[in-house]
Parts: sequence; C-alpha cells; structure tokens
Amino acid sequence: MKGRMCIFLLLVCSALLPLAAQEKARVALDDIVVQSAQPQFKFIGKGITELIGVELVKSQTVTLVDREKRVKLLSEIEFGASEAADSAKAAQLGKLLQADYLGFGDAIDMGGKFIFSFKLVKVETGDVVWADKVSESLGNYDYVASFFASSLLKAIKAPVAATTVAKVEQKVEKNEQALVSFSKAVEAVDKKDTATAKTELQNAQKLDPKSDAVAAYLAKLVTNTTKFKVLLDRLYPSVNPAFLGIMRTDMTFLSFSACPVPLIFGPAVENVNYTTIGTGKYINESFIGMQDGYALPIGPNMGLRISIIYGNSDFRGETTISDLKNTNKNDSRGGRGDIGVALDFGWSPIQPISLGIGGGVFLRGTQDTSPIGPFYKGDGATWSMNAGLLYRNADESLVFDTRFGVDGESVDVFDAATLKLTGTTTPDPLLLENTLTLAFNEKHTFLILKQIDSFDYKTLVYYGTLMPAAEQFFFDWLSARAGLEGSLLASGGSTTFGLGGMCGATIRILDWGMDIDFNLTYRQRPSYLIPGRLYNDFMFLVNLSWNGMFVKSRG
Repeated sequence: MKGRMCIFLLLVCSALLPLAAQEKARVALDDIVVQSAQPQFKFIGKGITELIGVELVKSQTVTLVDREKRVKLLSEIEFGASEAADSAKAAQLGKLLQADYLGFGDAIDMGGKFIFSFKLVKVETGDVVWADKVSESLGNYDYVASFFASSLLKAIKAPVAATTVAKVEQKVEKNEQALVSFSKAVEAVDKKDTATAKTELQNAQKLDPKSDAVAAYLAKLVTNTTKFKVLLDRLYPSVNPAFLGIMRTDMTFLSFSACPVPLIFGPAVENVNYTTIGTGKYINESFIGMQDGYALPIGPNMGLRISIIYGNSDFRGETTISDLKNTNKNDSRGGRGDIGVALDFGWSPIQPISLGIGGGVFLRGTQDTSPIGPFYKGDGATWSMNAGLLYRNADESLVFDTRFGVDGESVDVFDAATLKLTGTTTPDPLLLENTLTLAFNEKHTFLILKQIDSFDYKTLVYYGTLMPAAEQFFFDWLSARAGLEGSLLASGGSTTFGLGGMCGATIRILDWGMDIDFNLTYRQRPSYLIPGRLYNDFMFLVNLSWNGMFVKSRG
C-alpha cells in the first residue's frame, strides 16, 4: 500500500513539476506603423496591436507589459519606427520595461487590402527571433490579430488558446468601422480623453458586440464600485482592501457620516434615534464618523491605502423625553471618541482574484458625565485588523467581495433597569461583509446584494442585515440608487426582525475626476446599550473622492 502511494505521489509531482518550472514570458508590443493616405485609418495600428495583445494574454505562459507604461517609454526613445530593430535600442527598452521580447510591425494600405507584417525581437540579444506577414482586408481584423498571436506564441513555444485558434481557422469578416472606432478609442485612452474613448468603444461594441478587446477597454474605463455604504465603520476603512489590487489610478477621499437628529439638526424625532426602556426612561444613541485618506497603485497589480479614521459614539439617558430632546443637557451623557491610522494593502495575483489585508491603531478617549457613561472600557489604545477577497469576471460585469474584521475594543455592559453600568465588559462583535454586484446596460445599471454579519462571541448575540439595491447612471455624471434593508437580531434565544431602506445619488465632475456621493438611510440595528433591542437609526453619509490626482494610470 505504501509503495502504491509513493508511486502515485511521484506521478503527481512529475505532472506538476513542468508547470511549476515554466516561467511566463514577458512581452512588450509597439504600435504597428500605418502607411495609408486615408485619414480614417490613422490609428488602426493601435487597434490591431491591442487586438494582438488580447490574444497573447489568453496564453497562460505570457505576461503583457501594461500599455500605459510601454507607450510612455516607447515614445521617449522612439523605438519601432524603422522596419529593422536596432539591438541597442531593444536592449535599452527591455531593461526599462523588464521585457523578454518586444514585438513591432507595419501595415501598408494597398487599396482594398492591407499588407500586415510583424516581428519579434529577443531583448537580451537584439535578434529578430520571429517574423510573419499577411495580406487581408480590414474587416478580417480578428483573423489578422489571431494569426500573428498564434504564430508568435508558437515561435516562443507558448501554448495558444483555443479561442485564438478558432479565429484563425474560422475566418469571419466583420465591419471594418468597428476596428476604426476601437482604434480611435485606444488613441483617446492614450490621451486621457475618457469621454471620447467611451463613445468610440460603445460604437465599436454595437458593431462587434462579442469583441474581447472592446470589453476589456470598457472595463478599464469603469471601476465597478457602486456606493451603497450606509454608515462608516468606527475602526475599519469603509472599502474592502482587496479593491486596492485592481485600482487603476490614485484616489484621495473624505467621508463623513452621522445621525442628523438630535445631535446635528436639533431635537429628537419621535421614535427615531431614541428608544423607550420602561416607564419614563429614554435612551438616545448617536454616532459621528469621519475618514480621510489616500490610495495609490504600486506596480501592475498592487495597491496601498492610508486612512485617518475618527469615530465618536454619544449616548444620553433621561427620565423625561423633554430632557432627552435638550441637546445642551449633559448631566446624563457618556460616550467614546476614537481616532487612529489604518494601513491597507491589496494584491491581485491573477486577473479574476484580488486579496487584501490591513490594520489600524487608535487612541481612545471617554466622556463620562454619569450615570450612563463611559460605555467603553478605559482610555489608551486599541487596534483593528481586516482581510478581504475579491472576484471579478473579465469585463467586471460581475464582482463579488467579502471582508472579515476583528478589533481589540471592549464595551461596558449597561443595565437598562437602573441606567447604570454593570461593571462587566463584552468585546466588539466580529465583522463579516459580503457584496455581490452585477452590471448591465453597458455598465449604466447596477444590481447589488449586500449582506453584513456581526457576532458577539462572548454573549452569543448575532446581528445580520441583507440589502438588495439598484443604481442607475442616467448620464456619465449622474446616478441614483435605492435599496431595502432587512435585519435579524438573535439574542438570548429570541429573534427580532427589522426593516429599513436607503436612497442616494452620485454626481461626477468628470474634468476634475471627482465623485460626490450622498446616501440617506433609515435602518434598525442592535442597540449599543440594551441587549436584544433593535434601535431605529436615521442617518446620512457624504463621500468626496478625487481620482487620478497624481497617478493617472498603473505603471
């Protein structure tokens, strides 16, 4: 039996060893140089080059150098303008791009047909290791790109994707205007002209709805992060750190959330933001949160974020409702203020998956004007940690992310009968947040299902929410969203259900790269003070974010 097991393990290792030993070839592409008197064909070299790139990355053993990085460097050293590659320039470019191979070519308009040629230079030696050419009409652009990609991959002994082979074997002529529009979109992306790029890509998609390249470029222009947050977390950044692995530009953000009554706008509203506990006893629980920070991509598949987080919980208890409504009365007030710094890191090891992890340290301060405070045990410092995972399909029309959080905070247990502390504490609940987002209608319509769990492992209290919601972009600069929220509280063998809802809008100032988000929410969540009681919350959240302030695209 042991002998058979050893033979089995040996066979498995023998099968996996070549895969483990196989290194990915790093390939850079220079845009094909076009020779044509027709102005509408001016940018088709960019389009064909990107189509070749899309087919190349389908091979699991090839890594393509990011276009933004190679365009910048190629323009600086003016490489690829001539038919023959200069070995010194190839070596120089290879060092800058850290590429193993560099491909380039040209296209000559023969009136009705184009003669396309393409070559591959090995960066280390400067030698041309592969060259091929084909004569075709522009309508056969998919065949041309797949032909070159297939031939190139075979030359470097890399596998060719089945879909690439199918495009070569089953030549399908399409509308050449789809290539023209796609090529103009690539040029617009190079110039950071997002509006033109989106228009041309939409035109290309209408003419060629199954184009992989068009779908990939549309995904570049739309970051699938719909804004369905209802309240900032007190000890965690508001966004899953896994998103940092796929961010394309840097971002500065400022977020603020609060219960508008009674602390912000005046007296308490009946049955909102306060609860009755027995005859003539009332509790008000309010929260103010603020987050400010900066996130940036570091390399092609990593990102970093630093956040300053402030949270203040304010509690009031009175024996008359009139005293509770008096926001200047402080003789029965308690609370906690936390301020700290969080650092998060995200990494996308492969295209569909991104991982994230982060932590924060916080200084705590209490305000205790008895008999209710301080509610949070002691001053000093506390900590938090969160980890996340994200999955997205090729065009980001489906995104799922999950995040887990734990912190070192503890909360004093409150006795509702006496309006005093019991002298015991309980830890902050564990956090689990899951979000599924689907995009439709060329990413103008989003459907979302958000589910959040918190669990107090000491008192065995569970609280969960489920929010189905939708967002519609009416214009590139304006969206509206709305959702329902159901909540469940399980405590001490009893179960309580609650309902709520949210609505909001986003205004985008495209020229500034700025988003202004606003959400207004009514929800029922567990009372901070009274175990087993759902509390009515009415709150708002405002978020300002600036994209591409210093880093316009990934390096």
